[in-house]
Amino acid sequence: MKNKNVAVVGLWHLGCVYATSLAKLGFNVFGFDIDKNLIKNLNKGITPIFEPDLDELLKKHINKNLIFSTEEKILRDKDYIFITYDVEVDNKDTSDMSIIKKLFKIVAANVSSRTVIVISSQIPVGTSRTLINVLKKKGVKGIILGCTELPLVFPSEYSVSIYNSVDILSRALLRNYYS
Repeated sequence: MKNKNVAVVGLWHLGCVYATSLAKLGFNVFGFDIDKNLIKNLNKGITPIFEPDLDELLKKHINKNLIFSTEEKILRDKDYIFITYDVEVDNKDTSDMSIIKKLFKIVAANVSSRTVIVISSQIPVGTSRTLINVLKKKGVKGIILGCTELPLVFPSEYSVSIYNSVDILSRALLRNYYS
């Protein structure tokens, strides 16, 4: 498992925690976001949000098995790509999906057919069908939907509980994908 290359797309709350947690588990993690200031800060060890122990874990793994970039090519030849962009919802419970669609086009342009895509972003009903069709055209067969975490409701417990859930998920993915 330590030789698996994982990309995390969207590095705000969910993605930053996923990327750091996966690095802690021993994966080679490549974080991607289109926000240049966010990437600049992450590469300095500055997280966009507060979670207990997140800053220390980020600094421990940065430039070892955790790399951040705005360059799309960082997504190529990955075993897994986690889509973790935090989709904003307005006061009428409407989501702006333009960024997810943009990120999915970037992922689709750089993904290989052997890559497993895990969509962890909270997206409106029906959106996944459109996204899956984009990936199927690229020959991607491994697509996992709906991996949203309960700790989103309890952010203070998020960084602790994500380690176990990502570990369980990653082990299940590895068993199923390479069996």
